[in-house]
Amino acid sequence: MFVLLHFGAEGVLRKSMSNANKIDHECVSVDALVQYLKQGCGHEDIQLERVKKGQDPPDFWLFISGSRFAVEETSIATENTIQRIAIDRTKGKNSGSLGWKWEGEVQEELARLIQTAVRTKRAKLEQKNVPKQCGDIVLVIYDAHAFGDSEDAEMALQKVHGYDWFHSIFWAKVGWRGAGGKDAPNELYPDQPGRMGFFLYTKEERWKG
Repeated sequence: MFVLLHFGAEGVLRKSMSNANKIDHECVSVDALVQYLKQGCGHEDIQLERVKKGQDPPDFWLFISGSRFAVEETSIATENTIQRIAIDRTKGKNSGSLGWKWEGEVQEELARLIQTAVRTKRAKLEQKNVPKQCGDIVLVIYDAHAFGDSEDAEMALQKVHGYDWFHSIFWAKVGWRGAGGKDAPNELYPDQPGRMGFFLYTKEERWKG
């Protein structure tokens, strides 16, 4: 579909796309996951192994006190949503990627995005026989443009079919800033920004908030 943007929106779009391309969201998201497991769940013995491109999925193997988890990451940002942000910002709107929408509309759109992520990632993992190698699979979703708050994401997940096929679903979100308004540190990958996150769903009692 051809989208016509006026000069201001086109400039914001170009900048947003450029910034998105500079961030390795796999590294951003998995750092948020590991830091949550350390700080929020008290896990100390954590090891992470990134899978080489072309050999994935999964994107990472996560080892916690000897237990192995497959970690698959995805971003729910798309070119269409970035275009919407660009247009909204030129109109003076600044309420996240979904613009000025009612709470129910935000949750419905989030549910569609999460449903797509669940469906496509499960298919890829099954095609690669990952469930036979490791039954505990963690889906990490990177909310690149602040689609909604934690409550919106939790409510949206309840409308998604098949999410419980995964062992856990972790939500890494933007908006976490450190001193001076800069991105907080990323401990695993220091050249990337740090983010916060939480589990939308997990079968692990210790990981529940």
